[in-house]
Amino acid sequence: MSIVFIVKSTIRNKQNFYRFLEEFRSFGHIERIEVKETQKAGHAISLAFQSCNEGFEYVIAVGGDGTLNEVINGVLSHPHHVPCIALLPYGSGNDFSRMAFGFHQPQELMEALRKQKRKTVDIPVLRSTAENTESRKMYYVNMLDAGIGGVVSRKVNRSKKRLGVGFSFFTSILSTFLTYSTSRARIVLNGKEVIEKKILMVAVANGISFGNGLIISPDSRPDDGKLNVIVFGDVSVWLYLKYLPKIRKGIKIEHPEISYHLAQSISVEPISHSLSVEYDGEFGGYAPLKVELNGTKIDFLVPVL
Repeated sequence: MSIVFIVKSTIRNKQNFYRFLEEFRSFGHIERIEVKETQKAGHAISLAFQSCNEGFEYVIAVGGDGTLNEVINGVLSHPHHVPCIALLPYGSGNDFSRMAFGFHQPQELMEALRKQKRKTVDIPVLRSTAENTESRKMYYVNMLDAGIGGVVSRKVNRSKKRLGVGFSFFTSILSTFLTYSTSRARIVLNGKEVIEKKILMVAVANGISFGNGLIISPDSRPDDGKLNVIVFGDVSVWLYLKYLPKIRKGIKIEHPEISYHLAQSISVEPISHSLSVEYDGEFGGYAPLKVELNGTKIDFLVPVL
């Protein structure tokens, strides 16, 4: 059995990971264990691809949703070998791990390896426009949103987070709302159902939450072959803030400007002004965009519950 840990170099409490690793090594039974640390943004993509070339059976992301996203994009870009993926949630938000996809103790990881506890997960494919106006294709695993979420994501990623990511996310939402204006957009679900209206945000969910615990899509299941689409229409800052406590609890909002849909494909085209895109907590360019489930899947090692 061979395992590589791909570690985001800037994670907090890195010493905790290396203590985890030391205890994990002490169990024995693993013929080959390596650690690769990232050196720059996007580096986990090439490290994951390299790990596929080296034949690792398990690639374990050590970081948050963004690190996991890079690892997935790296392994899925490989033409032949796609290993099993796992996650040690050492990031700031760790939203995907909230669905029991993350390991917190060495014993949990070893037990899952011994019992081969796996779950096959749908991987949405995103096509959007990069900042240099070139078309881009990426994969994501948890959540994508177009609109205000992309702006908030850029602010959070640029902030110092001295008072914690939750406070940083809240202040980024508030400061963005004070200047952000809704955009008229055309949304097409499954190539036929058309929604054309002013939107604050449209989220395309594979997981249940984003933004450090905002459970915007409580019905999502990452293995059901469906995308959960949530459309926030012409919603004010005060209304959004009013509903934040309910969203954190995973309560769906009943409001005429907020709607929930199921789809296997969705396209979003801005009509009035540009729409920023974020996926798995990272800036993802601009709409127009298309997201679809095209049969791409990946195996995750998951805790034995």
